[in-house]
Amino acid sequence: MIKNYNKLTNENKGFIFGFVGILIFSLTPPATKIALGPDNNALTPEFITFGRSALAGIMSLMYLFFF
Repeated sequence: MIKNYNKLTNENKGFIFGFVGILIFSLTPPATKIALGPDNNALTPEFITFGRSALAGIMSLMYLFFF
């Protein structure tokens, strides 16, 4: 009997999506540090916070509409 090993199970997809989410989230502190700049005044913390949440919301809507 030949089994199809090319298909990902829902459990494996969940593991991969979770890993990618953790990986992306781990990059946010360095990105915030870069956005603040060397003097911590390049962009305001409020602008960074609202910009990140707006970007996450837009990406979530795109995912919902197109996938």
